[in-house]
Amino acid sequence: MHSPTLPVLVLSLISSASWAQSPTVRIRAGDTLPSGDHVTAVITNQVDDRGSWLALVDSDFADSSQDGFLLRDGQVLVREGVSVAEPAGSTLDDFVAIARGVGGDYASILRVRLSFSQIDGLYFNKQLVALEQDVVGAPEVPAAATWDRFNGAWLNGSRTLFVLGEINNPNIFGVREDALVRFQLDETGTVLSKNVVLTKGQFVPALNGAVSLLGSNGYSALNGRGDYLGYVYLAPGGPGALLKNLDTVLAREGDPSPILGRSYRSLTLSKMALNDHGEHAFTAVLDGTADTYCIIKNGQKFVQGGDA
Repeated sequence: MHSPTLPVLVLSLISSASWAQSPTVRIRAGDTLPSGDHVTAVITNQVDDRGSWLALVDSDFADSSQDGFLLRDGQVLVREGVSVAEPAGSTLDDFVAIARGVGGDYASILRVRLSFSQIDGLYFNKQLVALEQDVVGAPEVPAAATWDRFNGAWLNGSRTLFVLGEINNPNIFGVREDALVRFQLDETGTVLSKNVVLTKGQFVPALNGAVSLLGSNGYSALNGRGDYLGYVYLAPGGPGALLKNLDTVLAREGDPSPILGRSYRSLTLSKMALNDHGEHAFTAVLDGTADTYCIIKNGQKFVQGGDA
């Protein structure tokens, strides 16, 4: 496994008694894993409010097809090269994305090897939820619509799982279409319901336009109440906007920002956060040639490039 890396995972824990504590290093390059291998890099990580963490790490194991590990609080959940229960006869080839839940739950998109081919699957803990080429099975799309690709996943404590991917909808012109799908799961990973929240061609009244593209993995947010924040690009030709659920536009490319005299130039790669109180924050690129990068929190400037 070879991906963009971080040398260390550092947590700063905030308790109700104190707003400032010393950062705590939980794992770093060189640490010994329970398997006896050594961490070479932290690929990605997620931390909850209690300091429990989920991390994907690379190791010095000699076989690069088996050197990736998914850890929770230092313990190995799964590693590359192991057998996967579903589909039968498959082995884990690579990690595509991970999502931390609550109470030890997690979701993942895994690339598994089946005979001489690879296929991506969506999993809750180790339970298969959906597989590429499966029918989507949601009421908002035709019965013949199938999954083409899984790109990103977000999971909350209510076991609401949002998945950003691509589907093959026979009613829409083109090879594949972006789609945001919401799964409601029980504690075993059984699907209780699923709905296509957004997809190509869907008209969004809050934007007065139809969806063309959705944001990529890593540029969305989900809170414990099931509220979702993501990037939507309109057809034809844009602009793009940050949309909370389907009814609230937080920012739109070309619109004025809260920074006097500056408009939003690009939101395509905005990083986002959304808490259970409805508070939000996101990064943005402003028009102009200087101090173009900023963070907006709850509709106001939090910090901007060039600030002292």
